[in-house]
Order: sequence, then structure tokens, then C-alpha cells
Amino acid sequence: MTWLERNRGVLVAALLAAILGLAPSQFARAARPQDQLLLVSTRSLGTRCTPSIMADGLQCRELRANNSGQRQWQNVAWREIAERATPTVFYVHGNRVDLARAHAEGMAVYNALIHRSPDETPIRFVIWSWPSEQIRRPVRDYKVKAARTRPAGWQMAWALADLPAETPIAIIGYSYGARLTTGALHVLAGGKLGDLALPRQHRSGATRRKIDVALVAAAVDAAWVRPGGFHGRALEMTDELVLANNRRDPAMRFYHLTFGRHVQPLGYSGLVAGRPRGQLYSIDLTDEVGRSHALADYLRT
Repeated sequence: MTWLERNRGVLVAALLAAILGLAPSQFARAARPQDQLLLVSTRSLGTRCTPSIMADGLQCRELRANNSGQRQWQNVAWREIAERATPTVFYVHGNRVDLARAHAEGMAVYNALIHRSPDETPIRFVIWSWPSEQIRRPVRDYKVKAARTRPAGWQMAWALADLPAETPIAIIGYSYGARLTTGALHVLAGGKLGDLALPRQHRSGATRRKIDVALVAAAVDAAWVRPGGFHGRALEMTDELVLANNRRDPAMRFYHLTFGRHVQPLGYSGLVAGRPRGQLYSIDLTDEVGRSHALADYLRT
């Protein structure tokens, strides 16, 4: 393993910290003392969607104080997380992201979030990571990961349903993370992703909650989230939906080259049809972000 491979996570963290005006060490120090920060990964599960293995298969780390009072990332069981009804924000990353980069990106999003929020209410911030490491050949990579968001969406739906029904939840999905998010919400509402569905008893309490959702440069077919679409029940689970769109984002402009000439991503110009309930806010970032699909450029806005 080369030095670059060993230190990739540190370098990515340093880059994102520089963009946000933070020193790398400040990623941990900048965390508000009242907040609970978690990194939850499904990478060890792969594409397995078996309820009985979910709790033990989720790899969870929490930023906790050690004996010296310094906050460090420590292993924690999912069952310990799931029993608390703390207001929770999930960040779901996009494609070509390894675990180290998922960690760094998630912390960048968390810092951007708290620096723009005057509210001191404690939150639980979950960096939700799925197996999206880059594979060879771009088109094959896009298609394999697109297919992988189907089981990954089911896995996230299971976790969302496992939280106490009274837990306030918000989700930020970026790029393919938006595709995973709408798939999870569709399953949570009682829909199926092919042959994947949640047991009725597991999602019984979850269907009574409504979730605030923000989708940034959403790499998901716009037609999917309309009634009758592949993710057609997703919007049933949303209270407020914010779409951050960009018509010059190359991943949005050339989405059709991978998925079909008549297919338009949600992150290009948003929804063109009505939605069943709740509030929809569509933000056009074409002029602010321009020809970029980089998370950092969206965060800067």
C-alpha cells in the first residue's frame, strides 16, 4: 500500500477542511458538545437484505469523550443508537466514495449545517455510508452503483424503521445518495424495490412519521418519484422536501448517456408534476455552482 493510499482519508479531510475554513483537527473540535455524531456503514453487509442480520451487520462508530475528556471515534452497537429518540439528521453520500472519504464528507456537511443554524437543539448526526468505492470503467461503475442503491435503500429503510417512532428525522442525500434516500422512503411507506420490502411489523410505527428531506444534485430518475413510479411512494413519507438543482452539473446533464435518452434526473430541474402532500422547495443553483458536481461547490452556496 502506497503512502497516498494509506493517507487518502487524511488528505480528503484536509481538503474539505480548507474549503470550509477549518483546520483538519477542528473537524472533531468543531462538533458541538450537545450533539451526537455517528458514522454508520453497511459496507460489511454488501447487498444482503436480511432483517435478522441488520443490527449486528451495521458497523457503527460514535464520537465520544475518552477518559481524558477528549472526543474520539469509538465503536458502538446499533442497538444502543436505536433506543434513543434524539432528533436525527442523516447524510447519505454519493458514488465513488470510500469509508474515509465518507467520514470526511459527512463531517464537512455537519460543520456546514451547524454553522448555518442558530438553533442550539441537540441533534444526532449520522453519516450513512454504503459500498460505493470506485470500480473500473466509468459507465460500468455508474450502472453497478445505480443497481446497488436498490439493496442499499432497503437497508437504510430498515434502520429508519428501527428508530423510535417519535424520533424527528431529516435526511440529506447527495447525488446517488439521493437515489438511495428516495428508495428508502419508498420502502418505508410500504413500497417494494423489485422483490425487496420491509416486514409489515417492522415498519408499522415508521409510517406514522413524516421526514424532512433535502436532495442535492439528485442522481435519481425524476419519473421514479411520481405516483406509480419505481420510488413512487417516497413522497408519502416526506413533510418538507428541498431540491437543490443544477442544469449545468455534468452528472445531471449527461445522466441520459448512462440511463437512456429520455431519462431526466431529479437534480436537473426538479419535479415537473405535483406531489401528494407536504411542502416542496426547489432551489436552482445553476448560476452559483455551474459546471461542477463536487459536493464542496454545493456546500459553498
